[in-house]
Amino acid sequence: MHVSVAILPPERIRTDIAELVGSVLGGDPELERVTADAMRLRLFGLGNLTRLDVDALCENLARQISEIGVRPRIHLAGVWALEDSADPSIALHVAGDTAGVVTLANALPPLVMAHGFFVDRRLFVPRVTVARVTDATSVKVLERLVKALEGYRSPEWEVDAVDVISPVRRDGTGAFETVYSLATSR
Repeated sequence: MHVSVAILPPERIRTDIAELVGSVLGGDPELERVTADAMRLRLFGLGNLTRLDVDALCENLARQISEIGVRPRIHLAGVWALEDSADPSIALHVAGDTAGVVTLANALPPLVMAHGFFVDRRLFVPRVTVARVTDATSVKVLERLVKALEGYRSPEWEVDAVDVISPVRRDGTGAFETVYSLATSR
């Protein structure tokens, strides 16, 4: 199974964002939308692991993650769009206790590697992607979505768990299932 480690915004927040994006874009297919069940704050990837390896790793990590003792209170606000020519994402920034989120993001890879697993060390970025630009995206559609997202601020929530997630399907729909939910403190 292909797994990664992420922080999932509460379901209601993900649904609200997906509805906001949908209300702005309507049926316009110019942007690739991220569905509510695929929105996440990706911390790092683990790649393909057997279920037994995932089980063993998560059993060991459960105690170690809670000992980090960080439960950041965060929200999503402010839009990020095409600020990096290599990244076609339109995203919402993580705001609030971003230092706490960075602490979790930095503390977890060494714990995973100590158990003999490879960690995809792509740069952690504190934002949640809500759509992606495609070859068909016009400036008008992009500006409309960016304007709507600029005024968005999610409710604040406490990051009480880090989730080990796996794609539901490999067909590009982006939906994930939570394999394990690991409490961030006791």
